[in-house]
Amino acid sequence: MKSTFLLMSMIILILICGFINIFSNDCVAENGNYAIFIKDTSTNLVDTLEKGGTIYEYYDIKITMHNSGDAISDDIAVKIMDAEGFNDTINKTIRPGEDEIYLFSNYPLMGVGAHKLDVSYYATELDKRNDYNSGLTTINIGTTDNKNNDSTPGFEIVVLVCGIFLFLSLKKYKRK
Repeated sequence: MKSTFLLMSMIILILICGFINIFSNDCVAENGNYAIFIKDTSTNLVDTLEKGGTIYEYYDIKITMHNSGDAISDDIAVKIMDAEGFNDTINKTIRPGEDEIYLFSNYPLMGVGAHKLDVSYYATELDKRNDYNSGLTTINIGTTDNKNNDSTPGFEIVVLVCGIFLFLSLKKYKRK
């Protein structure tokens, strides 16, 4: 009975760790010398204008990149692209342990309401591009929550059920 309890506890722990790794939403690129990732995104509606019968919303879009490594990064481009294919790119290097803000001022988005914007980053030199210095994420603009949510919907329920099962198993085990 003791070994069954231990086996069940280990399986539950492995499942929880597996879910955390599978559903982790971090956008990180690592190299032995530097690790680049998107630390934060924010947007601010600046203006709404009508041009030729089409309404455009203009946003300031701030992408904060971080280098948690111990070396200065290669030249890193951050590119934003909307659903219509319009895009803009800013290139910078990021010093070790520091944040670098990529600010896209007055970026026009066609229409009013919610927008999705693809944000990618990569080394500007083609021969240096790889999985260690590149990444892609999508941000929502014009909604009530302009930040990426790293939470996995419903995952808390799995943890809660596993915790209750573990508690009841311990309680049953102590009675015997």
